[in-house]
Amino acid sequence: MDTFQADPHSEVFEQALTVAISFLTRLQPEESLLDIIFVDKKSNCVTVGRGLRQRAQVLETLATLAPNQNQNLDALMPIIQTRLSRLSGCFCIFINRDKARYKFLKLLAQSGIPIKAIFLCEQHKIQESFVDEFSPHCRTHLVSIDNIQQDLLLI
Repeated sequence: MDTFQADPHSEVFEQALTVAISFLTRLQPEESLLDIIFVDKKSNCVTVGRGLRQRAQVLETLATLAPNQNQNLDALMPIIQTRLSRLSGCFCIFINRDKARYKFLKLLAQSGIPIKAIFLCEQHKIQESFVDEFSPHCRTHLVSIDNIQQDLLLI
């Protein structure tokens, strides 16, 4: 979950939280383990599933997140690298499309694990030249927050 946003009242950030919470509520916690990795005041990893943690606690944690204005995406890399050998896949929610996020996703894609990455953007900031350039195992999707339900259904 990408929390790096300069605007403390960002609609894109709020929609990213909605997508993350929606994904978690559909997950069957007894069937799998899920590491939720994000940066609040520090890097955090919360594992949910198979009786480890109640989903309600994780949802509450996500619902209280605020945009992180003091750090950048590089703060996530150390915590991800320590878990990389144990990951069977990765679902990323990005709140912007820029070089830093592309670099982060490219490094993650080099691990060879399956990745689904959603880039949330405001409609007027979407450029049609969006291409999947990471790896055969990395699928990227550009979603407009103005059309979020329809765009997510297409994924």
